[in-house]
Amino acid sequence: GGLGFSGIHLDLEPDQLPGAESMRRELLVFLADTVRDVKKVSPVPVSLSIHPRYLEGELGPVAAGAFGSAGIREISVMIYSTGLENAASRMKSIISAWPGLRFSLAVSVEKELPPGESFFRIGKKRFGDILSSFEKKLASPGFAGIVVQSWENYREMDR
Repeated sequence: GGLGFSGIHLDLEPDQLPGAESMRRELLVFLADTVRDVKKVSPVPVSLSIHPRYLEGELGPVAAGAFGSAGIREISVMIYSTGLENAASRMKSIISAWPGLRFSLAVSVEKELPPGESFFRIGKKRFGDILSSFEKKLASPGFAGIVVQSWENYREMDR
């Protein structure tokens, strides 16, 4: 026997490719094709991590349409910012712009990231309070919860 997976999560970051900034629309189309192909062959639900810029502005309708039609279970939006109000506001805008989709908010506790992007330095107690605050601010049918990157770094955080 093998492991009984409940889903497949794709963390395919187009912005990691050289020259990505000038080809975001094309990369988004390729990403959508990849997601659709995975969804076709996957026996379990498929979810995806993505930078918020792909769900905002002119790319938003392209992404929302493609991921919605592909039947993605959940889109995890990587808003790596310790600015609680700004991050919550940005996430709320994305959720309300695409009511047919379900989103989770991805936040970081990676110790390698700068303090403005990672909650690593604030400790587990304060981080727990921040997560509760995010949950309250974002509560809606389109909000699926919070994803924390990464478990290893979370375990190293001070109380």
